[in-house]
Amino acid sequence: MESARLRQSELCQPVVVPSGKKCLAAATTLCQIAALVLFSGIPWRAGQGQAEKTMAPGLETKQNQQVVRLPGDTLVSFYLQSGEEGQVVVAKSSKDNGGTWSGLQTALRLPKETAAFKGLYSLVGNDGKVHLFFFNDSGIWYSRPGVSEAEWQVPRAIFKGYVGVLRSALQLRSGRLVLPFYYGVKRDWWDGSEKGFDRFTYMGNYVTSTLYSDDGGLTWQQSPEIIKIPTPSLNQNGAVDPVILEMKDGRIWMLIANQRGWLYEAFSKDGVAWSENRPSHFISAEAPACLTRLKDGRIVLIWNSCLRFPYLHGGMYVLHAAISEDDGKTWRGYREIYRDPYRDEPEARGAGYGTGYPTAVGTADGRILVRTGQGKSETTLLLDPSWLYETRQREDFSHGLEDWSVFGSKGVELIPNLGKLGAKALSIRKAETEWPAAAVWNFPAGKKGVVRVRLRLKKGFRGADLCLTDHFSVPFDPEAELNSLYELSIPSDGKLGPSVRLEQDRSHNISFQWDFAQRKCTVWVDGRQALVLPQLKLTDSGANYLRLRATAEQPGDAGFLVESLEADVSAR
Repeated sequence: MESARLRQSELCQPVVVPSGKKCLAAATTLCQIAALVLFSGIPWRAGQGQAEKTMAPGLETKQNQQVVRLPGDTLVSFYLQSGEEGQVVVAKSSKDNGGTWSGLQTALRLPKETAAFKGLYSLVGNDGKVHLFFFNDSGIWYSRPGVSEAEWQVPRAIFKGYVGVLRSALQLRSGRLVLPFYYGVKRDWWDGSEKGFDRFTYMGNYVTSTLYSDDGGLTWQQSPEIIKIPTPSLNQNGAVDPVILEMKDGRIWMLIANQRGWLYEAFSKDGVAWSENRPSHFISAEAPACLTRLKDGRIVLIWNSCLRFPYLHGGMYVLHAAISEDDGKTWRGYREIYRDPYRDEPEARGAGYGTGYPTAVGTADGRILVRTGQGKSETTLLLDPSWLYETRQREDFSHGLEDWSVFGSKGVELIPNLGKLGAKALSIRKAETEWPAAAVWNFPAGKKGVVRVRLRLKKGFRGADLCLTDHFSVPFDPEAELNSLYELSIPSDGKLGPSVRLEQDRSHNISFQWDFAQRKCTVWVDGRQALVLPQLKLTDSGANYLRLRATAEQPGDAGFLVESLEADVSAR
């Protein structure tokens, strides 16, 4: 099979594609500078609202498509394409940090006699050459770089078995190539075939392992250690979608998706022998994370910090990001960087959808190019990491509800705020028996901080819950309060504590002032202390969500209005 060569002179032709029919809502405010950058010609919204974004010009919609950065800071996107001549690897490049992209070029023609490949992962090695890894129903295949940086050898099998999507690879400073992957195993809970501790629980239909090479990819071996994660119920996946990153001290950090509500982690000194896996500090759906190191050494984690939704054990309605400048010891942000623009449209069962499966690469100008999403929610965005350091966020509803998740609810809407010309307020009331009335708002995470809510109970109010949490769950989550950090229940008479009462049809300023060190949250009403809420659980990330819910059981509730909000975690 003849290697193909990318002609760099042909990789510089800008291509512009029209935006989609429905603009994709970004996940931050524009009072911060360029948190999310629009690729298309759609204008920015003014003020504190959301930026709109669409697919980057020249990058087609290809699920799990990845972008890498070459020496010289050229960005290249490789993906598979099928045609009459069989499968080929095609590529596009950008020399302006993703602003424009070249025309499509064939990088490598794949052998026709091989079963169709289902996906690939590209790794830029220490010498700047690109290694290509493929997978199909028979296993994992590898294409070693040729003489030039744009030539590859014919793919050859390096693992046989039923594997999942490849999402990560490294070349260590030592030169060793390491590829984490997960593969299917035959496991029967009922027949007694499991051995040892595995007989006491269910270890899943998939396990995680690594392949490694010490000769530049000429030969490969599999680590003798198999990573298994117990599942919460029978016939679940187990340990899937591993990603790895080399730390500054030489250790390799692996994050593994699973069904238990946390990303699990393991560490290795060589990519072969691994520590016992354990829950990390990152709450997560059963969805893959993305780890990337920026040019200045900082680490960015992108993942779905979501719980208690049946699709992938938490769902992927929102995508989060956090940043660390001390090699993973502490993190900032935990912010929504992308919300599914179709989150108010229930999907057919079995259809892949949502914001998950991110890949990311740092650009030469210090931003992060993120490819993420499934189906019609797939998108490309540029994230300025400085936005993850912000400690304040405000909401006055002047730009609608793009910052909110209110899907699956009835009786949640914006209405004119009487007495304030042109102002809006969020109205939440029990409108229909079978539907909840709830809204969810994300803010920068902090172990110490304050959230201020200007609230008005309407005449006929029948109760509300206001909660601070450390993760996203859908607005209609029936267990949200049980899993909150702090819960404030407002009864129908508005009484809070022994001496404070919220009057109906009057605006009140309610402040939640929390401190993890003291494990408490003091609630203030119009400058008076109302009560102290105990911290209901321990967490490492800090509070980063406010949940609002009308608690009336039947319609007829007049509900309450939220006129404005502010979060401040500058004290951290």
